[in-house]
Amino acid sequence: MGGSLVIQTSFLGDVILTTPLIAELAQRGPVDVLVTPVGAAALENNPDIRTVIRYDKRATYGSALTTWQTIQEIRGRRPYQAAYLAQGSFRSGLLAMMTGAKERIGFASSTGRVLYTTQLPYAPERHHAERLWSLAMSPCADPPTRDQIRPRLYPSDEDRQKVDGLLRRSGSYGDPFVALAPGSAWGTKRWPYYVELAKRLAAEGLRIAVIGSKPQMRYVGSTERIRTGDSKSAWAAIASRQKKPVSEFWIPNWGRSCRT
Repeated sequence: MGGSLVIQTSFLGDVILTTPLIAELAQRGPVDVLVTPVGAAALENNPDIRTVIRYDKRATYGSALTTWQTIQEIRGRRPYQAAYLAQGSFRSGLLAMMTGAKERIGFASSTGRVLYTTQLPYAPERHHAERLWSLAMSPCADPPTRDQIRPRLYPSDEDRQKVDGLLRRSGSYGDPFVALAPGSAWGTKRWPYYVELAKRLAAEGLRIAVIGSKPQMRYVGSTERIRTGDSKSAWAAIASRQKKPVSEFWIPNWGRSCRT
């Protein structure tokens, strides 16, 4: 058969938190991933992925013809043994069903669950990276190790060179620093304590790299900044230049929520 298809058409953070699931599936066979164009940028150079299929939800919203063209493109590639619904909308479920995948695996809480062949429990107490990873596991599987649910990003040499230039111009090249990513598409997911955290880290002698676009800088006040613009690969490259692994000293809003 043609391996696995992962459908993840949510926001950028959700795409990155899906990479542990992709890595797990890649140990079993080829993996294709259906994502938005923004999400595709975060998956560049990922060795666990055979094919990245771009699906522009904004352009195709309400367009039955364009959605059908996307389905035909997927069906023309290869038959999939299983489709994993990392994004749980009804439309994603319909896409998975119409690809011809024998198994369609997603969460029992998703709106598209009626189209799944396997519904797994949604564990709200777990980090979202672990929840998504669990889609590939049996309910009796051992808990994941830290490395198994570590987000994975693979910046190119060009990305690294650009970031090295940014760090040199800021006077931070070669110095230990912590990267903060305070931006989020949802206001309720913006952790409100980044400025306080940055001040505490600075008091420990660490430099601060704030990752994000210009509008997001207002969330960090007067904290020292290294702005990367909208390049997702540059975010990854900055993270790779830290002294610790990305899962330890890269602090984004992804997977967190300030809802009360």
